[in-house]
Amino acid sequence: MRSYVLRRALTFLITIWLAASLSFFTLLVLPGDPARLILGVDANPQALAALERQLGLDAPALVRYGRWLAGAARLDLGSSLVYHLPVAQLIGQRLQVTLPLAGLALALATGLGVPLGLLAAHRRGGGLDALVSGLAQIGLALPSFWLGIFLILLFAVRLNWLPAGGFPGWDAGWGPALQALLLPAAALGAARAASLTRIVRAAALDVLGRDFVRTARAKGVPEARVLSRHVLRNALITISTVIVLELGQLLAGAVIIEQVFSLPGLGSLALTAVQSRDLPLTQGVVVVIAGAIVFLSFVNDLLYAYLDPRIRYA
Repeated sequence: MRSYVLRRALTFLITIWLAASLSFFTLLVLPGDPARLILGVDANPQALAALERQLGLDAPALVRYGRWLAGAARLDLGSSLVYHLPVAQLIGQRLQVTLPLAGLALALATGLGVPLGLLAAHRRGGGLDALVSGLAQIGLALPSFWLGIFLILLFAVRLNWLPAGGFPGWDAGWGPALQALLLPAAALGAARAASLTRIVRAAALDVLGRDFVRTARAKGVPEARVLSRHVLRNALITISTVIVLELGQLLAGAVIIEQVFSLPGLGSLALTAVQSRDLPLTQGVVVVIAGAIVFLSFVNDLLYAYLDPRIRYA
């Protein structure tokens, strides 16, 4: 187990390095100059050159890359070229919106997907199974931005139950903050709920056909207990894999939803960084998202060993 953890830690570092390096050199070949974007297209050449020296953009690409790697090794992601603030500070502020949004979306997806998947598997071939499967197909087909706009029109414009967008901040209280995140979380988690429903249904059907389930039913065990203690427990490896990995997908997929609902989260920060060619900020966002996905994958592997004692890592 120790050697496995060490190998995964090495994979973690290599993955982050590759992701950051790819983002660095990709932005270099894209058209556009960050200094010119800041000063405008009609900027004076002398002022443009002075700003490039101030931002360190006049150095060769490999020198700038080496400086960034040295700073990242000290957990210093540099300063934003646009906001003139430390990258770590900006990302920390935006994660206060994105992490609760992703967590709420995952909670909604799990709360809907797991029971609906179990129910569809239990009623396999019936009308309820067809209804749940059809709704899951629709949930997978609907674009998240379209669903977000529909939810705004229904619950914010027509019914006036929830805010249409924006985020008041956690200082305004938990109630207003959670109300602002409810609609975007529903739009973001709908596709994940549909995917989880299909996966839970397939995993439950596989377990329902096994001998120990038939034995439990033959002994007169109540059906609710069979589903909860026998079917769900033995399908947890598949379900936990999907739930843990979908959290990483929610973090990466929050860009569009945060734009639709005007949320000041990590996704909108990443979009601004790319549009303004803010290289330090873009690299910082890439490192955080890549690190979160790799870390969640590592946590998922550890869950394997916890949920199934037969699994061992040499």
